[in-house]
Amino acid sequence: MGIFDAFKKKKESAELPPPPMPDLGPELPPLPEQSMEAPEPPQELMPEAPETPEPMHEEPTAHEEREAPVRTDEGPLFVSVQDYQTILNSVNMIRSKLGDAEDSFKKLHDIKQGQEKELEDWRSTLEDVQRKLTYVDEVLFGK
Repeated sequence: MGIFDAFKKKKESAELPPPPMPDLGPELPPLPEQSMEAPEPPQELMPEAPETPEPMHEEPTAHEEREAPVRTDEGPLFVSVQDYQTILNSVNMIRSKLGDAEDSFKKLHDIKQGQEKELEDWRSTLEDVQRKLTYVDEVLFGK
């Protein structure tokens, strides 16, 4: 009756019935039965594992003291001056690197302590603001 009735009629006329199903023809004949026999597996797949003896339980012994190796050559031990200088330089370089690492560790420790102090200050400030906000809320709203 209204304006929209005209649109409904167009939708109804636009729908077409589904097309008929195509004829597929006769069914296919059944396949002939084929018997397939699988070969029998060998009776013994794996040889039996040999029996293992029970593990022997030993009582834990006290710490065994190891003797230092004994030098068989009783003569004096000589090191060339060049090798000695190389060894001294290496030891000094290791000491220097160790000192640098220790200084770096101290700096990192100081930085970490500073960060922890700052975080504690922030936490304290936030708790203070929260207490003040709760007080203002109680005063204004009487909760």
